[in-house]
Amino acid sequence: MVSDPGARARRAFAEIGPKNPLAKLSKSDKESLCTLLTLYERSSKKPPSDPWEEIEKLAAQAAAIATRLDREVFKGSSAKMLKPFLSGYEDIPERLGSLSFRLRELAALQGKPGYKSKNFSIQFLVMASEFVRLRTKRPNDEHLAELLQAIDTVSELNSLTGDAIRKKREHLRKNYPDLYRSAIEHVEEMCHWKKRSGATAPFR
Repeated sequence: MVSDPGARARRAFAEIGPKNPLAKLSKSDKESLCTLLTLYERSSKKPPSDPWEEIEKLAAQAAAIATRLDREVFKGSSAKMLKPFLSGYEDIPERLGSLSFRLRELAALQGKPGYKSKNFSIQFLVMASEFVRLRTKRPNDEHLAELLQAIDTVSELNSLTGDAIRKKREHLRKNYPDLYRSAIEHVEEMCHWKKRSGATAPFR
């Protein structure tokens, strides 16, 4: 979660031009939009290590351990001796192998090696872009870029243009359709939730 979204939204919207159509959004919409852009800003700063790359490595290690357990413990020369002590654990290699496969599946969805964290952060920008499109009934990426510049005044994100946002969105749509679809669906769900409740939707 982003701390004090109300204060952050007030500061950011105070910096944008009076003709920016995003200034007409409701208070809760402004907070939601600033939260998405703040999550993009924070996640786009390169972490010491890519968590998805680490998960992929752990998944590979888990698969290797599952194979060794099956071969050396449950089917090896000591299997008969160990069997009385391992009752109830016979499915561990299979379950560990299944977990490894699932983790590698999830990691693969995030993109190619070296791009997973970048794709993860871009999803927040795509969500912000779609949120604006749904709320204003038209693409307003150039105005979204102005708001992002008000939120991040020091990094390279400060020079991000509306055209650059469109290109990032199109890149995710073409190259990572599952990630793109997930981002769009999340925003649609968030907007429907807000429409029903009149409140700011929770970010999961």
